[in-house]
Amino acid sequence: MIFEKECVELRDDPVIAKKNNGIGFRLENPKRKKVELVDIDCAIPASTIKCDFLARVEHAGYFIELKGQDLPYAIRQIVATMKDYDRSGNQRLKSRTAVVAYSRNKVSSTRMKILTQELAAKFNTRLIHNKKVCSVTI
Repeated sequence: MIFEKECVELRDDPVIAKKNNGIGFRLENPKRKKVELVDIDCAIPASTIKCDFLARVEHAGYFIELKGQDLPYAIRQIVATMKDYDRSGNQRLKSRTAVVAYSRNKVSSTRMKILTQELAAKFNTRLIHNKKVCSVTI
């Protein structure tokens, strides 16, 4: 995926945060690494299933979805974005993390455990999720 300039922010702030309707994420960046934050909604056509943001830091990718309550769909959106990313010949990511912030979780803890294990097994991706704001240290 080649991203248009207007869809990409280059940041090195100690905290990089976005919020939408009270749901958001925080990338804790204590070493002030260079972060390429891509607004996927801006970069990819609306008809495509996709996540909200991609943060690339060195050779790591953080696929971020801000969701109401449908966590399984949020994970499908992230997986679809990861597949598109891999097919498009972008720089290879050594690690991938799925980050989901949500307003309500109607998924049982057993189902969440299964979804987490599937992401790890099928896509070598760890899942971090939290209500309202999801924080990740990069």
